[in-house]
Amino acid sequence: MGAVQQSFEQFVCDLGLAPVRQKFLRRLRFAEKIALNFVETGAARMAQQRTADPERLAADLAELCLDSTVRDSMRSALARWHYPRAASDLAKNILESAGFPELAALPSLQDKPAGLPE
Repeated sequence: MGAVQQSFEQFVCDLGLAPVRQKFLRRLRFAEKIALNFVETGAARMAQQRTADPERLAADLAELCLDSTVRDSMRSALARWHYPRAASDLAKNILESAGFPELAALPSLQDKPAGLPE
């Protein structure tokens, strides 16, 4: 870890913000897992900050704007996320991929909510 990074880490700790920083990082990782679920199913695309450049982003945007097949495929994949158990299924995916299969197996994530179609 560089000197500037260490100084920042010490500054955060001195201010008593370490728990806030940890909570923020956990939420950031959670959001990234959700985004990756969308990417893996074809419902979204993700540009990695390290490798993204204006030409690559422009090419991706042009493809989305000009190719109706690509848009239709993405629209169809996104529509598959919109069903009554989507949130539960997404939570199970995240918990399993994070190494918490026992939490993913909780009854509240398995049972069909009353009154909803299968």
